[in-house]
Amino acid sequence: MTNHLVFENPDGVLLFEKLVGSGDLAELSKFTDLHLSKKPGYRLTDPSLGWLLDANGPIGRLARRIIGSAAQPIKSVLFNKTVSKNWITPWHQDRAVPMREKKILQGYETWSEKEGVHHVEPPFRIIENMITIKVLLDDCGPENGPIKIAAGSHHLGKLKASEVAEAIEGRKQINLVGKAGDVWVHAGSSVHSSNRSQLTENRRILHVDYSAEGLPDDLNWLSLA
Repeated sequence: MTNHLVFENPDGVLLFEKLVGSGDLAELSKFTDLHLSKKPGYRLTDPSLGWLLDANGPIGRLARRIIGSAAQPIKSVLFNKTVSKNWITPWHQDRAVPMREKKILQGYETWSEKEGVHHVEPPFRIIENMITIKVLLDDCGPENGPIKIAAGSHHLGKLKASEVAEAIEGRKQINLVGKAGDVWVHAGSSVHSSNRSQLTENRRILHVDYSAEGLPDDLNWLSLA
């Protein structure tokens, strides 16, 4: 495993160039365009991209290399940001993950529902041991409103929203830019943000969270592969 490269390096983020081949990229682009024709974001709730995300797919294989053979995709969202479908994402940590069902258990807090799917904030150690994989479907430069990572922020622990700005002050900001087919991986607890796109070109991204953690008997991850 290479998990130390993600979790213990100074930045908590890695780039894998040209990881997704042209054939897989074309298939993923077709799926993405189908679901983002009328909106800038789409949450996956089934194994439609299992061929890409499971243990035999290029993204699933990468996840297993990093966090081990138990790695499974637990959350996946498609985004497309352009000047006509534009937004700012403030600095934050992702802490809510989807679950197949809702169960009231100690340590699993702030239950919510998004597009019919239950979400919860699990014990923070689960977030800290997760990885987030971002697949670039298009060439993405600094003017495309790329995701930005606050370097080393995966070592800061659980932050309140009011603590984030001060916690990352002075830290290097890493733009997740690259070519179509490139893949970025960062620690699940990394603080991140994005600016508005200044270009008309697409900035399509597949965001996938992987975990190798087991859950209490009464809870199950949302199965995406």
